[in-house]
Amino acid sequence: MKVHLPIVYILLAVIAIVFLILFIKFFGLWFRSLLSGAPVGIARLIGMWLRKVNQEMIVDSRVMLTKAGIPLNTDLLETHYLARGNVLKVCMALFAAIKANILLTFQRAEAIDLSGRDVLENLDKISKTVLEKGLDAGTAFEIFALLLLMYLQRLTDLKVERKRKVI
Repeated sequence: MKVHLPIVYILLAVIAIVFLILFIKFFGLWFRSLLSGAPVGIARLIGMWLRKVNQEMIVDSRVMLTKAGIPLNTDLLETHYLARGNVLKVCMALFAAIKANILLTFQRAEAIDLSGRDVLENLDKISKTVLEKGLDAGTAFEIFALLLLMYLQRLTDLKVERKRKVI
């Protein structure tokens, strides 16, 4: 079996050109994330592009959280984006919670956002309550956690009720 060398060289050249184009397309975003201290690999950026995830929003959100001292994996941000959540609002809420010294995890902020409520509005209500009542951040967090648990319990009760009606 004889392989024609020009065909192999042409095939290798085409593959090299495709890789070069992809590298150039994502180089700026990759370099920005690298310089910001929140590196996101080019392969991950290409994966986001293939999954139709807004790469700039994910990278900017990761940079913002990293600068705030919240190391967060891009997988969590991508998952929230693919679940039709508002990634930027959740990250801004986490950033605001850190600055206001309120304990808020990404999972809680994500749950609030995916339930259809505004994460930033909830933080604003809590901080106003803290200021009005003179409460400390720990008490505010307890209030927030109780409200969230009550809301999630209501959602669970509604789902159970719907299942009973179907059966």
